[in-house]
Amino acid sequence: MRKIVIMLAMALPLVANAQDDLIKKLDGNASDSAKKKFEFKEKINLERTSVKNQGKSGTCWSYSTNSFLESEMIRMGRPAVDLAEIYTARCVYTDRADAYVRMHGE
Repeated sequence: MRKIVIMLAMALPLVANAQDDLIKKLDGNASDSAKKKFEFKEKINLERTSVKNQGKSGTCWSYSTNSFLESEMIRMGRPAVDLAEIYTARCVYTDRADAYVRMHGE
């Protein structure tokens, strides 16, 4: 068992370096025609709101819903607004807490 652990410990740096070498080799390997295939061109530009950082709040559902609503308002010709994502989450959690107390924890 000890020999296997020692062999694995010796092989680990070789495996890690092998991946770096492979990536470096492939970076310079693309032809000019292959590089042109991946040029992105704008066909339709839909107005939208900026991307917001939720950090570690765990309320991605609130951010995505509010982003959708903000973008829909812009699409419909209304002025751009910035809805408060945390306020939406707070209201939902308050409603959940209220229901929990009313149902005696069930």
